[in-house]
Amino acid sequence: MRIPLRRPEVYSDGGARASVATAAEVEKKEVIASSNAPKAVGPYSQAIRYGNLVFLSGQLPIDPKTGQPSKGTIEEQTKLVLENLKAVLEAAGLNFSNVLVTTCFLKNLDDFPKFNTVYGTYF
Repeated sequence: MRIPLRRPEVYSDGGARASVATAAEVEKKEVIASSNAPKAVGPYSQAIRYGNLVFLSGQLPIDPKTGQPSKGTIEEQTKLVLENLKAVLEAAGLNFSNVLVTTCFLKNLDDFPKFNTVYGTYF
């Protein structure tokens, strides 16, 4: 089981030390799942709510209906990933306007303009 870290405490000696959450704090975690996004295939969740924050797991361009990866264009794959993320956000009662940060990985940086055109329609 992963235990989330609290914000590091800064001490007078200039050092910072992180402390782990208590068992009671860990129990406040809420697993969020959507049947409209690919099922988690490993020991992780589609999303976790912890207090007023929601952390989404990364997504691949996998069709949630078939469980198969998309072999489509970069635009089709980007749309599929974002629709999967949208489904998880909706399961948490959220939408893209609630997103603070994203990290995107592209196999081929030459695909960035096409990726970004689709990505921009969601934010």
